[in-house]
Amino acid sequence: MVIDTARLHRRRLWEAWTTHGERCERWSGLAELGAKIRAWPAADLDSFEAYRTPKPLVCKQFPLGSPDSRGLYRVEVVDPEDEDYLPPVEEPPKRRPRRALARELSVST
Repeated sequence: MVIDTARLHRRRLWEAWTTHGERCERWSGLAELGAKIRAWPAADLDSFEAYRTPKPLVCKQFPLGSPDSRGLYRVEVVDPEDEDYLPPVEEPPKRRPRRALARELSVST
């Protein structure tokens, strides 16, 4: 059996694949999602590739804006498989200014 994955959300497709219905096992979950399931000639199966699993969900933390909320964050979970997903922009690490420590050395002779 072959599934046409065009225009289907990758994570929803894998979730449907892992569900187990009462009568048709995973096939009912795929049909409910709207996936087209077809039989394909065995001689032509070499032209297909395995369907990769979805990327892990991304957990973003946003600091709450009020001055009294130090250390409190709003947590948001986003799916990198969504069409409107924008990967997080990684800011370069902030460098602290270095302080020079000078000491007087007393030399005894």
